[in-house]
Amino acid sequence: MSWFNLSEIFREEEVIPSVSGDDKISYRFLYTRSQWMRGSKIEHEVEGNIDMGISKYDENTFHWSIDFKNVECRKKTNFILEFYIFWDYVKRADFSINIDGQISYDFKAFDLNTSYREKVEKVSQYLDGNRRKNLINGLKKIKDNPVSVKRLFELNPVIQLLCKELDFYHRSLKNSSESPINAYKTTDILRDYFGEGYHLPLKKFSALDKSNGEAIIGSCVGGVDKEKIKKETLFRYMKKLAGKVAIGSDLLLDYSEFYQYNPETFLNTGSLERAETYVQTIIADAWYLEEQTLLIKN
Repeated sequence: MSWFNLSEIFREEEVIPSVSGDDKISYRFLYTRSQWMRGSKIEHEVEGNIDMGISKYDENTFHWSIDFKNVECRKKTNFILEFYIFWDYVKRADFSINIDGQISYDFKAFDLNTSYREKVEKVSQYLDGNRRKNLINGLKKIKDNPVSVKRLFELNPVIQLLCKELDFYHRSLKNSSESPINAYKTTDILRDYFGEGYHLPLKKFSALDKSNGEAIIGSCVGGVDKEKIKKETLFRYMKKLAGKVAIGSDLLLDYSEFYQYNPETFLNTGSLERAETYVQTIIADAWYLEEQTLLIKN
């Protein structure tokens, strides 16, 4: 038996704590993605469960404890291994988060060494040559850099939806009135939406409807913030990414958020019963991306 195998046997595994918090909630999720680029269509689907522990620090800060379980990634058309590899690289994490949905730098991820070994094994099954080498190097660099680990976690669509809901919920409370329907305008930024450093700024119209006794409904619709988007930079990036693009082509956007709350527990943690976000962007002859994330309380 080699020394390598002996070291594997006696390796001390990290003890992974269960999610902790004053309130514990479990959701099942489904994420779908459909993308067209350079004449090819790519479709992915991811489903699983997420356990949450939530504690309130003060009026503006919570502690979240997160654990992704039974995550299943499925390709429907074509195959991009990197999508599967990075989606649930971080499964278990604890961190503080403010009511604006911003995750603090006290972020702690658990058992990255095990996740790294599992991902390297998967990469080795499907890839060889420089692509395999570069992807494994990328996984290691992320594992060894806490800032990169946090950023990767923040890009997870389920985490993004939970953060958006937290922000929506508290903004709705701040904008509350005697009216059964409260409506207000906000702005948002979908960071790195088109690729690293290429963001999608939004103008959003939000509303909270408390007129239905059976459920409290929150919703948002969004459009492109044309004052903030750097169109020339974006279209130069599109030319590099997707080929020839006519400068000045319109960016078409369909954006929405939906939240359903239990009216009996609306002012308490854990009142969210269902959440959904949908984003579709199109640039003629260059780009099409459709994403939908659905979260349902178990």
